[in-house]
Amino acid sequence: MQSSQWLQPLVLFVMTVILATALKRVDAATGVGIKKSTWEPLCQVSEELDGIAGHVLQEATEMIAATIDFDAAAKRARIFSLKNPMHKWTKAAITIATAYEAKAAAAVRQLKDTYIKQQVEAASRSAYVKGRIDDFLKLLEQTVDGSNNACLLADENADTAVTRSATTKLGQTECKLTQSPITATRRTPTHITTAGYINLVEGTGGDKHQPTAASKECHLTTAHNSKGFAKSGGTAAAVTVMAGYLTIPNSAAELTTATNANLITASEGGIAAWSHAHAAIKLLDRTLPTEYANESGDLTERAALKEAAQNLFGEAKDHQGSDGKKAIEAVFSNTKADTINTIITLIEKEDIPKGAAARPTPAKLGEIKNSIELTNLLSYYQQRLSQDFETLDKRLEESTKHQDLKATEKICGEAKDDEDKCKGLKDKGCSFNTDTKKCTLSEDAKKQVEKANQETKGKDGKPDCSSHQDQTACEKENTPGQAPVCGWRKGKEGETDQDKEKCRNGSFLATKKFALSVVSAAFAALLF
Repeated sequence: MQSSQWLQPLVLFVMTVILATALKRVDAATGVGIKKSTWEPLCQVSEELDGIAGHVLQEATEMIAATIDFDAAAKRARIFSLKNPMHKWTKAAITIATAYEAKAAAAVRQLKDTYIKQQVEAASRSAYVKGRIDDFLKLLEQTVDGSNNACLLADENADTAVTRSATTKLGQTECKLTQSPITATRRTPTHITTAGYINLVEGTGGDKHQPTAASKECHLTTAHNSKGFAKSGGTAAAVTVMAGYLTIPNSAAELTTATNANLITASEGGIAAWSHAHAAIKLLDRTLPTEYANESGDLTERAALKEAAQNLFGEAKDHQGSDGKKAIEAVFSNTKADTINTIITLIEKEDIPKGAAARPTPAKLGEIKNSIELTNLLSYYQQRLSQDFETLDKRLEESTKHQDLKATEKICGEAKDDEDKCKGLKDKGCSFNTDTKKCTLSEDAKKQVEKANQETKGKDGKPDCSSHQDQTACEKENTPGQAPVCGWRKGKEGETDQDKEKCRNGSFLATKKFALSVVSAAFAALLF
């Protein structure tokens, strides 16, 4: 009986201690610091978000570099074709140039219409979320003193606040909480993947985010009327920070965090910033799009090349629905990849001499990478070819000034004995011979043709042989060892006074057909 009298108070005392301890633990989870397992993944996400701008810069740089390379390759092929207009692979070079120009145009268009927006959006949305994370983490980091406050804990259940071991590290965790200088570098998805923000602590429950007991407090983690950051009573509603990831309760409860599912799917509210950033980043986790890659494989499998061949050398009826094989073979002889590789090598080995477009030194065409220099060379060879055509045109014009005496006589002869018809050919130099009753070229017209031919030859830089009246003066025009320019001889077919010896040109363009053949030969000489 006596033992039960003292045992009952002892049991009540023990139960009171246990209950008080339990109540203290529940209360301790309110207004205390955040565990390392909760803040460390936030630092990792912040660091990865910090690298998105560099990833964007790297991708944009690769896209622009590929576009510049396409443009340079097109210019080199154009230069080759202008420099070698009669080469067996000139058509192929023109086709290659056209294909590269189409690739460059498509690359620029896609960059303008699609990729720039995607890149800017990824950089912008990532920076926004990072800023929201960094601001609150920095506030928590700085809310610390020796004995009372610790908002970011060094471990799971300790009261010790984490401190920086280096400028960029909280404890041993990389956590700058600032923006880094942008460096063009492709990122390696680690904490932000296609599956989401995979390492962030999510949801509610137990002591997941804060320890159950702590001697140091953190009033930033509660909006309750006890130990909260609001004056007097708690806030009217829970408070969200870090763009909705972290919710600070207005009751005696633990912090809660958003689920990964919400972070990558929410379409409205503050938390939507996370899903928008994730979607934008996911778009950029790609290899370089096909618009910026060189075509490869069989020539009929290369869309830009096939299109160029069809447009330039294909038949209209074969263009739609055709595999382009006929047009490709017309240009490259076959559809093998080795063929175009050989031609590109030929283009790149083309010699560009010193002086071309004011070049100070000679070079192989493939060694010239600078776009401005290639543009200058392209303009140089365009101008040179234009000058060649101008020279050819002048030579052709001069050659056609030589009147074809035999052809004119034939025109007169076609009128035969028709006096009226012959009179209609008066402007051709025809006259009706009343003795023979035939339409013939008049003697005056013959002399005028001969004189015009001689004058034209003189304008070609050759002496006017007809101006010499004796054989000695005539033959002085000739240079020993070279073909005679003038000759004291009788006339050839088509020349006047065929039976009379006089100073005549050493050669005579009897027909326009012959003249054109000479000009064609001259053109070939110009080109090579």
